[in-house]
Amino acid sequence: MHRGSGRWQARLTVDGRRIARYADSQSEAWKILEALRRKSADGLSMRADQVKVADYLTAWLDDVAAFKVRPRTLEGYRQHVRDHIAPALGRHTLATLSAGHVQRMIKDKAAAGLSPATVQRIRATLRLALADAERKGIIGRNPARFVDLPAVRRNPPEALEPERAAAILEAVKGHRLEALIIVAMFTGMRQGELLGLPWKAVDLVAGRLTVGQALSRRTAAAPILAEPKTKRSRRTLPLPPLAVAALRAHGERQRFEQKTAGDAWQNADGLVFVAQDGGPLDASTALRALRLPIAAAGLPRMRFHDLRHAYATLALQAGAGLREVMEGLGHADIGTTGNVYAHVTPATLRRVADDLEALVTGAGKGAAKGGG
Repeated sequence: MHRGSGRWQARLTVDGRRIARYADSQSEAWKILEALRRKSADGLSMRADQVKVADYLTAWLDDVAAFKVRPRTLEGYRQHVRDHIAPALGRHTLATLSAGHVQRMIKDKAAAGLSPATVQRIRATLRLALADAERKGIIGRNPARFVDLPAVRRNPPEALEPERAAAILEAVKGHRLEALIIVAMFTGMRQGELLGLPWKAVDLVAGRLTVGQALSRRTAAAPILAEPKTKRSRRTLPLPPLAVAALRAHGERQRFEQKTAGDAWQNADGLVFVAQDGGPLDASTALRALRLPIAAAGLPRMRFHDLRHAYATLALQAGAGLREVMEGLGHADIGTTGNVYAHVTPATLRRVADDLEALVTGAGKGAAKGGG
């Protein structure tokens, strides 16, 4: 929405010139934008040999990606184009860009020390942009599809044993953001989902919360909230008594902080986890809330995302199935859950072995008794 007029704006950049049209509704703006894109594609398809890759990518970022992806994802695309793709391939035209050019970029980036995962993400951005050009008939085929990529070694997340999980909870006890760590460990919510959680989505009487939004990024004074990552990310999660008690105490502390801040209180969105003045909580602060206490307790270093892994591995050890863990994590499909958490811990294997023995020997005793 255009801030000045309060109306919806459809914007398109063609050959460095920005075209803007206004509409009274979002749906009308989308229709106008699609019409502008078709008209632009018709013109570009005749001049693909004149359109530089750098110019096309700039237009794609502003006119296509900006309307389809989250702000944080868009920032990643822009960084890939600015720092890697445009310097390596921007001078070529769309018509002359080849798979060989893309392959050389990939080789050079790997040789420069970029991780295989980073190289893959850079290529993914280019492939996505060129796929749009291919779909619109600007180019005949997408050269970013026909390249070899460095292999990414994916190590399964470390299985967190219950004793270490208990030690982490003990270490964060009394911290201002203790409730954040507890809720993360016992729900498996993504960091953005936690930082974008509003009090209105929390039912402490019923012991549950509903995930319906996430913190996409923050500005100096306000959070930028977005839709959850996937459709399955919209979910209702139970809260154990420990988490309910922690949230009650957290709410009391927040009310005291609001009273202390007075008119300086900023939490207009009613978020659960915020800074002491009610402003949006950034990821680095959340990470410090975890790392500093566990470091003081002499525990191994962790990423905040490891709390999500902890939820999954502990749930599996407690006897939950992959389907239940998938629903808790909000994964789009069970294959994702299986690929990441198919590993089991020695304790899990021991339980399986003991249960198997009890099943077989118990059946045998029953058969022998019946046969007598």
